[in-house]
Amino acid sequence: MLPHRFNKRQFSWLDHVALLVLCVLQREGKSDNWKLGNGILVYENQLHELSSIIRTVSPERKKRLKSQVQLTFQKYFKTIEHVTNTVLEVMKNRVFVHTAQSVNDWNENPYNMVRRSPIFNPTIASRTPGFTAVILAYDRMSSLLQVIERVANVPSLAKILVVWNNQIKKPPGALSWPKISKPLKIIQTSANKMSNRFYPYEEIETEAVFALDDDIIMLTPDEIEFGFE
Repeated sequence: MLPHRFNKRQFSWLDHVALLVLCVLQREGKSDNWKLGNGILVYENQLHELSSIIRTVSPERKKRLKSQVQLTFQKYFKTIEHVTNTVLEVMKNRVFVHTAQSVNDWNENPYNMVRRSPIFNPTIASRTPGFTAVILAYDRMSSLLQVIERVANVPSLAKILVVWNNQIKKPPGALSWPKISKPLKIIQTSANKMSNRFYPYEEIETEAVFALDDDIIMLTPDEIEFGFE
């Protein structure tokens, strides 16, 4: 049993780890990263129940804890070199917070880990729910219809939102719009503002938004899909 604060006259946690002994660690509030998975954590007010708590630990969990203790010792404390590298890694994490290791990284087997930069998304964008195309339009119906038909062929498209930015001329009726397989919604704005394309309309139900003008006809469906992914 190791209390939250123990002195040099007591057996340290490291001594127990070196012997591959399962430790009961006293916790106070949020646990340190090194405690997670390396022992049985109990609060001070649970100490009188310690015997019953230990008896409830299944053989499978004991095996996992022992394996984790062995991993922790081999990874961080086996030699002076390991300890030095651990200290340097802790210091680096505190200085370069954006590349700091997570709790899982600290307690994971290094052979099962895949290093990744937090700057980039480790996976491609999900095709569900896809993206919403927000097209800012004024009075260029010919090019607008081309843009709609082209964007409608993008596999990951969820919806097309046409932001009609013309207060003098109303948008055409329903029969004037192309028949496409994806939802098409026309929104009439109250003022002619370029920033209308960035407004968080309630019709936008996806996290990804592709904003473009009604005369951007040079993009192909493949290029748009590639950009989304």
